Amino acid sequence: MYRALSLMALALSATSTSAQSVASMSKTTRDFVTVGEPVVALTNVTIIDGTGAAAKPNQTIVIRDGKIAAVGAASSVSVPAGARTIDLTGQTVIPGLIGMHDHLFYTAAGGRAGDGVAGAGPGRGDGGPGKRAGPPGAGVAADP
Repeated sequence: MYRALSLMALALSATSTSAQSVASMSKTTRDFVTVGEPVVALTNVTIIDGTGAAAKPNQTIVIRDGKIAAVGAASSVSVPAGARTIDLTGQTVIPGLIGMHDHLFYTAAGGRAGDGVAGAGPGRGDGGPGKRAGPPGAGVAADP
């Protein structure tokens, strides 16, 4: 799992508009970098491109200087000489997911105030002031 997350972070960083060399990163940041070579090939990977198309098995992704340089079937994408090759058989690469953990609160009149939803308005739902409402029958918990 950690390996897959690290490689996903590598793929995400490869799509940034300006690449940053590992040497220019702070030590704190470098501690989280597991792949620092300028050219990396992710081979035998399954790609889900996020368009709704079927997953594509046995693909190769070449990342050069922090940017995706080539993507395609392993038979059609050449791994550059000197590239660090990472065999990802059985692994999947997906596009970056941004903003997937948001907390939405309805605090304005006409929202969901008073319907038992935490953070819904005055008194934070039906739990009363300073209380968090839970599902029916679950009681309430004091705010931390």
